[in-house]
Amino acid sequence: MTDIINNPEILNINQNNQNQIHTGNINSNLNKKLEENSCCCSEKRIWIKNAFMIYITLIYILAPVILTDIFIIYRFSKTYKKIIFYILIHITLIYILICLFNVATTKPGYQENNFTLTQEEFNQINPKIKIDNEFYPLKYCYTCNIIREARTFHCKECKRCIKKHDHHCPFVNNCIGKENYWKFFHFIISVLVFSIVILIISIIFIIDEGLKGSFIKIIINIAIIIAAVCGILSMISFIFQHIYYVSNNLTTREIIKDNMKKELVDKGCKNNWKNSLNDNYKDEFDIKYEELIEQLKNQRQNINNI
Repeated sequence: MTDIINNPEILNINQNNQNQIHTGNINSNLNKKLEENSCCCSEKRIWIKNAFMIYITLIYILAPVILTDIFIIYRFSKTYKKIIFYILIHITLIYILICLFNVATTKPGYQENNFTLTQEEFNQINPKIKIDNEFYPLKYCYTCNIIREARTFHCKECKRCIKKHDHHCPFVNNCIGKENYWKFFHFIISVLVFSIVILIISIIFIIDEGLKGSFIKIIINIAIIIAAVCGILSMISFIFQHIYYVSNNLTTREIIKDNMKKELVDKGCKNNWKNSLNDNYKDEFDIKYEELIEQLKNQRQNINNI
């Protein structure tokens, strides 16, 4: 079995295996499946089908606002405080909803179907790339029928291969990948700000007005404070977790699966942040993958011309 590797600059294909590279068109069933996976209409259908959890997210966001409006802000004795806190909490609400909309509707970065081949062809070629004197085998996507980029993974929910796949977040009904990672980071910051605002309003209410009213009202006030504290602690933990990931140029999936050597991707904390903020940045894995695909395309074209 022959490997396709970077040795040292150009990807080489053993001449004995040239006849094993696909020389015809992929069968109609495969093409149909790929078209369904890549078309915009299909993506919209998948999004709508899996949208249940995002409605739960909206409930989690709107419920504290409604409860805070009714059981805390409305009960302030001073009118100017009512006005200030009504404006503050609803500005924060708009902010978090905008962040939610951005991360839920932005594509995470789909790997383009730039070279289609069957599993048998992939096994015959057995492609690898060379990074820092180490060979890194590429993997085959059985659904998309393509060679995956080294840090690309297939999402069963989105039914697409996602570049630099971090995780699939059901609360935003979207995958988090290379092209929407910072929108997701911005969203969790907005949740933190939202929780802090609710906690501050609740504490000021207790200081000014005290815990008074019916038993149910007191319980609701306490529940709002507990929910805000839980939101703050969980988001702070989440934010520091992702700060660590970005600083080491790793993803949630790579940390959990332990399938990426840190020394292969870590360019230093400063460079990792700089590169992560640039959606168009290509690391060595991206460059070698593109060289590999270009070499395979040329090889297939040469065979077709024979």
